[in-house]
Amino acid sequence: MIGSARYLDIWNNVNKYSVSTPFIDAGVKDSSMNPKEEWLKEIKETSRHRYSLRFDEFCQWIQKTPEQMFKEYKDSTDKEAWAKKYGSIVLQYYQARLSAGYSINSARADTIAPRSFFASQCQEVKIQKGKIAKAQIATGEHSFTQDELKKMFYFGDVKSKAILATEVSLGWSSIDFLGLEVSFIKPFVEKAKAEKSEFIQFVYTRQKTDETAICHLMPEAIESLDAYLRTVPSDAKFLWYSPSNHNEAISNKSLNDQLKQMVKDAGILTTGDIKFNLLRKFTFSTLQRFGMTESESRVCVGKTVSPDILTYLINLKDTLKDKYKRAYVGLTLVKTNGNGRIDNIQTAVNTVMDVLRTLVEDKLREKGMMKKTKPIDWQKLYESLLPEEERKVKVDF
Repeated sequence: MIGSARYLDIWNNVNKYSVSTPFIDAGVKDSSMNPKEEWLKEIKETSRHRYSLRFDEFCQWIQKTPEQMFKEYKDSTDKEAWAKKYGSIVLQYYQARLSAGYSINSARADTIAPRSFFASQCQEVKIQKGKIAKAQIATGEHSFTQDELKKMFYFGDVKSKAILATEVSLGWSSIDFLGLEVSFIKPFVEKAKAEKSEFIQFVYTRQKTDETAICHLMPEAIESLDAYLRTVPSDAKFLWYSPSNHNEAISNKSLNDQLKQMVKDAGILTTGDIKFNLLRKFTFSTLQRFGMTESESRVCVGKTVSPDILTYLINLKDTLKDKYKRAYVGLTLVKTNGNGRIDNIQTAVNTVMDVLRTLVEDKLREKGMMKKTKPIDWQKLYESLLPEEERKVKVDF
């Protein structure tokens, strides 16, 4: 897997290298001490969870527990040789990340946790200067405009509409987006539909960092999710479930591929690489462009903020929701009238037609009555169901 989706492996499996690993007596006076736990106490609380996950991955890669590495250091008679050895191992880990397809910035970030652990519980490892590249500014990426996203939404199918509208509403990282469970989001959508609410606000704790986010769903996201949820299998755990295993989410690669297909279907001329994170950048910048402070927009998309600011904003959720509504004109994916409000009736009609198309096509393919690659001529099918004198009526499918 590429990018942040690698964290799903840790969440989907029991990690034998986690902080609960029994301590291996390293000849230290306090044998109850766990070196990983001691190290994490030194890490800033807002970063602790992220460091722990990344260090767990390093342990999995090297196939050693924190206690084993700690004991090896304590037993070493030549500390300098140990520092060079583990510096070489960290460098190999960095190179393995690059070979696996991770970006330079991502591979660099993956070495920070093990280096921090060694510096805290053992000693700083020796890595030759320049062997790990400097952080790079992201270049060569496409930058979505609102008009492009509107076009993608218009041409998207039920699932594409749900993915696009939900991410533009939330601005989440791919790890959190892929980890969204049906049981979590479905009640909010049902409540909004029952109460005829245009916007949903909810508080969410991010998997990747344990950060608290104050999230919102805009009207087209509610409509699109309502339509998409009707097609989700009853046994699916994740909202964006894998067709081959309903207890797993699709991969980050599949999510990026889906976005690329939306771009292709809409005929968008790109100026760089297409990645799911570009939608997050669009939402984050749009919220600020329409009046939110940086801290407010960071809380909305789940980026790290200081605990005191988070406590302050949690108490001002209504104010944050009002600001989100004002920013909606820059986020919306559908046409608006002169007052900046959505034509909800047309949106609902289009959504219903999308659902009907998907369900009918799936049933016809199941029964072998339709070729997989041959699309249905919906206007022709519609006319065949009408009396002769009414067949000139055109319906926008």
